[in-house]
Amino acid sequence: MSIWIIIVVSLALVLIAALTVPVYLKFHISSDRRLLTIKYGRIRIKRFGSLDMASEIPKSAPKLGEDKSEKPSKRDSWTLFRFEKLARLKKWAALAPQITRPVANLIWRILRNMKVESLRGEVAGGFSDPALTGIMLGWSSAILGAVPALGRNISIKPDFDAEKIHYEASGMIRLNPLKVTGSLLRFLIEAPLFRIIKLTLTRG
Repeated sequence: MSIWIIIVVSLALVLIAALTVPVYLKFHISSDRRLLTIKYGRIRIKRFGSLDMASEIPKSAPKLGEDKSEKPSKRDSWTLFRFEKLARLKKWAALAPQITRPVANLIWRILRNMKVESLRGEVAGGFSDPALTGIMLGWSSAILGAVPALGRNISIKPDFDAEKIHYEASGMIRLNPLKVTGSLLRFLIEAPLFRIIKLTLTRG
């Protein structure tokens, strides 16, 4: 019996130690590219890059031997689909007051645990109408002036002769997995979990 206790305690300590290793979200966003890299400590876990959505959408091909006569009409299918969605929306609406606050608390706790390690951005260009470019410059300068952290890391380069906006931003955000796990556990305690699962799995 004591051996099993030692094993369980050891596994719990290993799990806690693993959750104390920070997770880094490194991003790079520009007018023509989007890249997100997830790192666990110094180990890169996953990299998400921009895709050409038009080339990724598969072309639908007709199925051989398909009996179209047995299919319900589009009108009947749409009517059934509409009633099912309305019924589900009513159930979610009844559950919304109970999950709104736990979800808001979860989002707030996760955002509070985020730490911006680095941030750099640049916006250059303008609109076809120079007046709109001037308005954009005024609003942007006011926002960056009100938030010094952004003003030090984001630069605005207006071009009153350009007709296109080019933007680029990069940075890194650090997350504490242990605190995020604690936030998720609190959410599971506060939210009506079983009702959410039942509503998600059931139809109609």
